[in-house]
Amino acid sequence: SDRCPPALARIHSLAMSDQPSVRPRLALALLAVCCLLPTAQTLLSVYLEIWPFVLYPVMKVLILAAPILIWRLQRLPRRELLSGLGVRRTTLLPGLISGAFLGGVILLAYYTFLGPMVDAAPLAAKAKSLGILKHYWLMAVFISFWNSLIEEYYWRAFLYDQFQRYGLRPLALIALGGAMFGLHHVFIFLDLVPLPQAALFTFGTAFAGGLWAWQRTRGHSIFDCYVSHIIADLAGLWAGWDLIQRAGG
Repeated sequence: SDRCPPALARIHSLAMSDQPSVRPRLALALLAVCCLLPTAQTLLSVYLEIWPFVLYPVMKVLILAAPILIWRLQRLPRRELLSGLGVRRTTLLPGLISGAFLGGVILLAYYTFLGPMVDAAPLAAKAKSLGILKHYWLMAVFISFWNSLIEEYYWRAFLYDQFQRYGLRPLALIALGGAMFGLHHVFIFLDLVPLPQAALFTFGTAFAGGLWAWQRTRGHSIFDCYVSHIIADLAGLWAGWDLIQRAGG
């Protein structure tokens, strides 16, 4: 007498079998949007300067919130989630080594051939138009520590883990991670330098993103990627400061 009628049992079975497939499809669609969200941010708020002091922080909030939404849809156990994000103990030595390598390459390239070939005037004009010229190093500290933290949270923790869960192999993780990270920066460079130089800088950024993705494939902690990112950013920002001073900023 407690048994469910066959017709109702069939309906219940179909409903339960369909339920798990809805969330992964939605999460995959959101993931596709997430890949382009940082690029949209730099295009709109930096390159086009559409309400930059409003749109930039609003889109940063979206970048912080989007992973949380997808994680809630996936309902992963906390330990599994943290492991996938690369949250593990580290001596930070791998991050310091890769950061020193990237920082050294940036400064070597700048002082040997990039510095003389870059017109410093557009960079100084952009810094002035964004109102950061008088507070350059305050902005530099923000970018190096806070913005790098957000980017590692988003690119090497969240997106890397999601791509991995969808079955991408290490080489694909490195290539895709580097390419999307480079695309995120292309509109910043296009606003400052001619296309050939912007392409070169974008390639360098993609290489850094690929290197940090490689570190994740080797089992390095996300904190190693973060430390490396800080050092690389500080080197690049030092080069930017030197260019601005050269332009009389």
